[in-house]
Amino acid sequence: MIVVSELSKAYGNRQVLSGLSFRVEANSVTAFLGANGAGKTTTLDILSACLGKDSGSVMIGGIDLDDDPYSLTRKIGYLPEHPLLYGELNVEEALTFIGGIRKLPSKQLKNRISYVLSLVSLETEKRRLIKTLSKGMKQRLGFAQALLHEPPVLILDEPMDGLDPAQIVEFKQIIGQLAHDRTILVSSHNLALVEGFCNHVIILKEGRVSADGKLHDLLAEVSSSRTYQLKFERNLDLLLKEINSKKFLESRPGIFRVQSSQVSSGSLEVELPANGFELSLDRLIETAVKLDCGLRQLKWEQSTLEDVYFDVTKG
Repeated sequence: MIVVSELSKAYGNRQVLSGLSFRVEANSVTAFLGANGAGKTTTLDILSACLGKDSGSVMIGGIDLDDDPYSLTRKIGYLPEHPLLYGELNVEEALTFIGGIRKLPSKQLKNRISYVLSLVSLETEKRRLIKTLSKGMKQRLGFAQALLHEPPVLILDEPMDGLDPAQIVEFKQIIGQLAHDRTILVSSHNLALVEGFCNHVIILKEGRVSADGKLHDLLAEVSSSRTYQLKFERNLDLLLKEINSKKFLESRPGIFRVQSSQVSSGSLEVELPANGFELSLDRLIETAVKLDCGLRQLKWEQSTLEDVYFDVTKG
């Protein structure tokens, strides 16, 4: 749905984008990440035809930005980091104004305004002047503006900025609904929140792609092992003796390591390989059952998007 090839942009002597290339598949939610100055907002501004590029190409929905920017922008709903809102208008007037610019027919516009206000929970605020709205309400209004003309592509720059915890949960639910038939590109510094709804990740570093892939693949790459914490009611000493035996180690060669143990509390921490950990964990639990150890707790640590981000941007 979105194809970017060899995109470059400089501000004076400062090269912001250097041959940037990536694809965003249709009906996906892609996190677009990077440190301040990595080129995220510049890229999003170019994709939405708000900023000119120096070189390279952008295609969205099969339309080339250079050939037909007007048709391309009709396919896009863009929420910039700081949405442009007119404080002297009320919420409904602002959406009516945007709908007029988008040349939406009156009946369709009326229905769309009602729908987007309900979607972003602003229907009770439609008569309020924009200048009296909170930051979170203004952010939701900007999102409503981006959705108004039913675009197949959404480009969102820091969309959760200013939202309270309840509104963030609601936003994630909305993204989940929209993702069924839309392509969504989201830039955010809040990695934990983005991880909750994205299925693809692109990470920029100094104007170039540093990582690009499905979230689960990137998580697997950054973690070669998993650490498990187990607690047993009894017989941990017997279990330790067994799993350190030559027979046990030969049955699972090179893929099992005890990190720590505390017999008095029944605590055991083991490291298993991310690839094939199920077999090793099953063997451990099977051995504990045979020794009547009484497993009462099992926890594990998993890699996160934050781990991926710092792994690919370090140095």
